[in-house]
Parts: sequence; structure tokens; C-alpha cells
Amino acid sequence: MHFMRSSALLILLWCLGTLSAAAQIDPSTLAARIESSLGGLAEARDVSGIIVFRTGDGPIQQVALGYADWETGARFTDRTRFPAGGITQTFLHALTERLIETGQLDLDAPVSRYLPELPGAASLTVNDLIHSTGAIAPGDAMHLSWLPAEAAQADQAGLNQAVLARLIEMARGARFETLIASQWLGPLGLDDSLVLNQHRDLPDLARGYEAGPRPLDLRRTPDPVILKGHDGLYTTAPDLLRLGQAVRQRRIDLFRPDGQMEAGWQVGLRESQAVYSVAAHTPGFQTGIISISPGEFVLAYAVNIESYPAASLERVLTDLIFNEAVSLPVRPDTAALTPEHLEAAGVYNSMVLGEIEILQVEGGLDIHLPASGRQDYLTPVATDRFFWRRTGALLVLERDMAGRVHRITGERVTDDNSRPLVLNRTDLPPLPTEAGN
Repeated sequence: MHFMRSSALLILLWCLGTLSAAAQIDPSTLAARIESSLGGLAEARDVSGIIVFRTGDGPIQQVALGYADWETGARFTDRTRFPAGGITQTFLHALTERLIETGQLDLDAPVSRYLPELPGAASLTVNDLIHSTGAIAPGDAMHLSWLPAEAAQADQAGLNQAVLARLIEMARGARFETLIASQWLGPLGLDDSLVLNQHRDLPDLARGYEAGPRPLDLRRTPDPVILKGHDGLYTTAPDLLRLGQAVRQRRIDLFRPDGQMEAGWQVGLRESQAVYSVAAHTPGFQTGIISISPGEFVLAYAVNIESYPAASLERVLTDLIFNEAVSLPVRPDTAALTPEHLEAAGVYNSMVLGEIEILQVEGGLDIHLPASGRQDYLTPVATDRFFWRRTGALLVLERDMAGRVHRITGERVTDDNSRPLVLNRTDLPPLPTEAGN
């Protein structure tokens, strides 16, 4: 029996050694590889932000690309703040679990025990809010003075999280922002972070941008609307890194018994190592954390231009962490806008995006998504071709027998495996029936 235990121990140690050796992360060259891979995109004003990383308790290394404020030329520092959107849910989950453990929240209690003014609350439990097994009707949310008017357009998860945050406030008799600061931000050393219930200008706050009508143009994005519990965290890249370390060390325990994670965190396997990650989008911004185990390596990023590389940034940075060669395509050169391009203006329908409007505006064409309210400039790049800069989609105009634009097809240049985009035009009259038919 002793021999069997010894043999098992040797096998385990050998396996662990194999896991550790499977991917030798080289932080000493990572900064240079990040700059080499993303520098061209920064020059094209498609990437702008700060990336930080460290191994264990070693020094934090930093790569800054672009500007915190492209209008004033203010550069990034390790104290530049960004809205971190959905990463706020990490703290909502942690606080909820703590209150359940201490008996201050009852999973089986009806929501009406805490929020009697919420219509339909008697038929929902706290557990329904946490696991989205019940729903707050958007119409009911419109009558709640403590929710912003935009809550009626929020998705169901976001609305549930906002109600859960309010429920926590009622159970504890304190503001959600104060509870997060006192129980998590301070103890974890996230000294440059805070949670707000509405957006306001802060010292060292980065400005968010999206693509403008000219090749190097950027447009300021509107101030974000905060749905308490779902978002509201304003933080720095180094504080995001510290949060990643706290999650990996289970100082905030997001792990489920099945090995998956809560609060929007994802678990993956890369070269025999576990990869824990979270990413959040706020108009004009993208933030995220990547943590590798074993190895105690954590990377955090925060960018302030909403353009096509942002959606692929987590994948690109993970590839770079594991020493793989990476390249993101620089967008096509801008071509002259012609009358033929303007013939694409009209109403379309997509199985993926729903109704879409392509609008003629000053300087060219915008693509408008009524369901989300998004509106982006389309850059002409060739005859009958546009580049949708925010999504990285190359759009091709297709014409019918009469030469009218009746369909637009597209594919993302950053993802060979993405579903083709098909926009079928719905506002064209039918072609005249040919004589004799």
C-alpha cells in the first residue's frame, strides 16, 4: 500500500511538472510582443488603452497605446480610470453570497419581503433573481423611481441584477456603492476604484470613442447609463489586475461545484493550463482580465476606442501570453465615396440583427440598429464595398437585375469562423413582371 501511494505521488508530481512545462509564459518579452502586434492598430486609431500584467507578487509591467483623451493628448497612467461595466457583477455576486451566508438574505423569501413596491414581487424569490429563473417585467420597472428610465430597455439579467442590488440595500440599510467599497474595494487594495450609481466626470477618467466618418476620425461616445448592480464600477488597469489575483486566490470565490464560474467569468483550458477570464463592454470602452493557473500570471486590459479589434482583444492577448504569433488585420484603406455607394441607403432585415436602416448622412452612410439604438459610420473601401469599423465586417453590395442594391453580405475580417452577415432589403418595390410571363 505504501508503494502504491508513493507511485501515485510520483505520477501526480510528474503530471504537474508536465502541466507547468506545457506552456512557458515569458513575461520578459510579452510587452514587446504586445506593442509589435497592436502598435499598427493604435496608429490607425483602432486600438487605444493600457495593458498590465504580472506573475505572482512581482512588479506590474505596463503597455500603453494611444491616448486617454485624444482631444487633449492626455496620456494613460497607472491611475487612469475606465468604466468597467459588467465586471461590477463580480462584486454583486460576492456581496450576495456573503449576505446569504450570514442570514441577511433568504434565498427562498419572496422579493416582496424586501421590495413591496415592486409589481409582481410576491411571485418571485431572491433565488429567482440570482439564477434568472424568474423575470421582472420591463413595464413594471418603469414605475420604480430608483431605476433609470433606460432600465426598461435593459436585458433580463441586467434588470434582475439591478433589483437584486436594491434588495441588498434594503436588507442592509446601506447604499450598494458603500457596501462594495467597505467590504471589497478597500480590503482588496483596489484604492483607485469606486462604484457609482450614475456617471460623472472623475479625476483621471479616460474618454470613450467610436469610429468617425473620416479615416482617422473618432467620435466621443455618450456617457454610460449605470444600472446599479449590473455596472457602475470605475477602475484602473492595475486594480483590475489585483481583482484578477483576488479571484484566482479565491478571496472572492466565484467557482461553482462543477468547475465553472459565476458573474460572467469564463473557464477555459489552454496548453494544459486553466484560463480564467472576464470581459465587459461599455459604449466606447472594453475591459477584461485573463488569469492563468498554475503559474500565478494575471493580465488586465482597458481600452477606450470601440472599434473592431476590441472584440478580439481577449483572444489576441491570450495568444500572446502563450507565445503564439498574432496579427490583427489593419482595416482596408478608405476609398472615395461615390453615388453608387449611396444607393445602399434603405431598410434591411437580418436574421441575426433584426431590422437595420442604412441612412444617408453628412459625409456618407450610417448603419442604424433600431433595437439597440446603435448607429455607426460605414467606410467606403472599394466599389460597392464598405467597412463596418466597429464590428470589423467587410460589407459587399449585391444588385438585382435592375442594378438596385437588394442585399448586403458581410464577414468579419478578424474571425474566419464567424457567421456570414446577410442583410435583405425590404423597402424596394418588386421588379416589373417581364412581358410574356
